[in-house]
Amino acid sequence: MIKHNWIIINILKNSITRSVDTIKSKIDADSTYYKVLIFLLSFFVIVPPINNWIKLVILSLSIIVIFSSNLKRNTNLNYLLVILFIILFIPKAFISSYSAKINHIVLPTASKGKFNYVKDNFDKEMSEILKEELNMLLNKEDLLKGIHQPGATYTSTLYKNYAFQAENVWTNFDEGKKIILSKKTKNFWDLGPSALNDRNLNFGDTKKKNYGTNLVFPVLFKLDLKNISKKSKLCYRGNIIFQEENKYQIFKNDEIRCLKVKENLTFYFLDYDRQLQIKIKKNYFYDNLIVFFYIIVLLQLTIIFYSFIEIRSINKFYIFLNLIFYIILFLYFKYGLQAISGFSETIYFKRGMDGMAHYGYARIILTQLFTENYFEAFRGVESTFYYMPLLRYINAISMIFFGETILGSILIISLFGILIYKFLNLIIEDKSSKILSLIFLIIPLFEALGFSIINYIGFTVDGYAEGLAYFFLLLIVYFYFLDNKSNFHFFLIGFISFLIIGLRPNYLVFLFSLIFLYSIYLIYIHNFKKKINNLKLKLFLLFFGTSFFFLFLIHNYFYSNEIVFLVERGNIEGSQKIKVLDYWLLLKSIFSGDFQMELFMKIYNHFRNYIKYYEFWFIITFINLLIVLLFKFDIKIKILSLSLLLMHCTYLLFLGTPRYSMGTWLISFLVFIYAFNYCYYPFLKAKFFQKSNR
Repeated sequence: MIKHNWIIINILKNSITRSVDTIKSKIDADSTYYKVLIFLLSFFVIVPPINNWIKLVILSLSIIVIFSSNLKRNTNLNYLLVILFIILFIPKAFISSYSAKINHIVLPTASKGKFNYVKDNFDKEMSEILKEELNMLLNKEDLLKGIHQPGATYTSTLYKNYAFQAENVWTNFDEGKKIILSKKTKNFWDLGPSALNDRNLNFGDTKKKNYGTNLVFPVLFKLDLKNISKKSKLCYRGNIIFQEENKYQIFKNDEIRCLKVKENLTFYFLDYDRQLQIKIKKNYFYDNLIVFFYIIVLLQLTIIFYSFIEIRSINKFYIFLNLIFYIILFLYFKYGLQAISGFSETIYFKRGMDGMAHYGYARIILTQLFTENYFEAFRGVESTFYYMPLLRYINAISMIFFGETILGSILIISLFGILIYKFLNLIIEDKSSKILSLIFLIIPLFEALGFSIINYIGFTVDGYAEGLAYFFLLLIVYFYFLDNKSNFHFFLIGFISFLIIGLRPNYLVFLFSLIFLYSIYLIYIHNFKKKINNLKLKLFLLFFGTSFFFLFLIHNYFYSNEIVFLVERGNIEGSQKIKVLDYWLLLKSIFSGDFQMELFMKIYNHFRNYIKYYEFWFIITFINLLIVLLFKFDIKIKILSLSLLLMHCTYLLFLGTPRYSMGTWLISFLVFIYAFNYCYYPFLKAKFFQKSNR
């Protein structure tokens, strides 16, 4: 037996040695490829879905460690560490087994036609209890009758018996998500009532204060415990329903009450005031298993990084910037204009807002996808896109990996400070780049110009697309300014342009202008250097990436049989506040002596949404674009300035409020920093400082 085990160990050792030798031979050739593999390994070590703050921060820091550092050139794996790494999966599996299954549904208060969810899904006793409670609620709030019967409409996110939950993809449950039990008390939002963000619940009481959040919907949670939880204490506050002596009973408690978990392992909790709290206690060991889980995760990540990463090459400033972001995010939730769900991963979107609509669309898409209704899933609710097309699909993809949260979007914008620093490093010295990056994260000195992380946190937490869109916009400009671009960078410029247009269609003007003018520049440069073949490949990749834009046209034609380029014309007409004819009529009235004051005030009030006459910071930033365009600057910065000026011109006709224009102002401000560093500061220094020294 010992000899047999020794043979197996030798085989494993030889296999690992061959794998390491293969990696060592190829690592110089394509380190990015192996960094992606290390990232995927780290992702699964953290255990998807990444649906809580601890996992998110660990993943975020892991990304920085992996992609900001160098891989070891001489990788000599310690076989004991490899064996330890593998063995650590055993206690992780045990910890994961100490879990519960949670389902939920937003209950309808009145039956409609052939649909009666409460009657059809519960036995008579349970149905009577729920019916009595729901009638009581309906008597207090008539608007609750607007809750649709689950499964009654094509936009319903009823999965089987309960609401769809994206986390289900990572479990072996037919339905429901897994929560690892711990000593932490779980409140209403911790249980993840994602169905509250269904598109069908996008209504509230407009006559009362806080319309966006003032209607509280009844939610039923079903908690299924495992045999391992027997003899535990289930402590709760709220309304609990369970079988006692083969009869369903409801118990209502305003204070914490505990009961012993015996043979019955299924409990229901009916909440209609968001005061629900649940805590399961067994003993010290089980109550703290989650702590051991994260210790094991950190140990496994440490082994990975120690084995493959040159620790001294890790960019510590990037880690510092990322940690500052999460501190700012915490302070935003704690003291800022936070979502009603507080510092919970499950953001509750306000009724009547775009964030609610697009998150709701994503839930519908995923429900149809996992019920194998692919035709409706790819439709994305609208046969012809009216709203921005892409956010619903990005949210849907994000939910698969990050659960019913917005943590996927938060992960991306957590890298905003690093991207700001990397871009500034291209145009100014390193010390100034670091100072400005810290200002971007900590001090909202240039908040109006988009140079503050608070703006993008606010957009993202509210469920808007602008946080992602403006991160991608800056990423394109960063790639544009890179001197040593690979061919893949050209594809990325095109493809990310497609993403931005899908998230914020009004940036079509800026991106079309930039790509068109940049293509002419590339043609001129490559013809001058006689590198025609290289030019063809770059242009092909650039326009191939951009060509994904035609997916919007294909979608609209396929589902509606109408040729609609991007979004419905009604959306464009509704967004256009001023027409070109209005400017012509105003100009004509000035010279004809019949001045149209009403038309003037209409245009003036429109301008106030864009630039007010006293906002000198906007005016200086705008004038700088003209100076860069007209005077002696690098041709690439001139192309960028012209594209920005054309984008600014769109706000003469369309809304220029911060949501729509902040990306434009951010890039315009960065152009100002460039001009200040290369022109204004040297001029002022030569003009004034040298004279004073004399």
